[in-house]
Amino acid sequence: MMKPATPTEEQRLQQFIKELTALSKKTGIVIETIGGVSIVEPEELKALRYLGEVGTGDIEPRF
Repeated sequence: MMKPATPTEEQRLQQFIKELTALSKKTGIVIETIGGVSIVEPEELKALRYLGEVGTGDIEPRF
């Protein structure tokens, strides 16, 4: 069972959605996901990179 989001996590998620919408409109790339969102602390993202393949439609984060 997932824990409920804190107000700060909810704000961060809504800001991400706003920026992702703008990025999708700019690039023509849309992400569809159900249950695939992680909210982490900024210090955990120092080594973040994404791997992706057009053929599979997969995008995976690597830390």
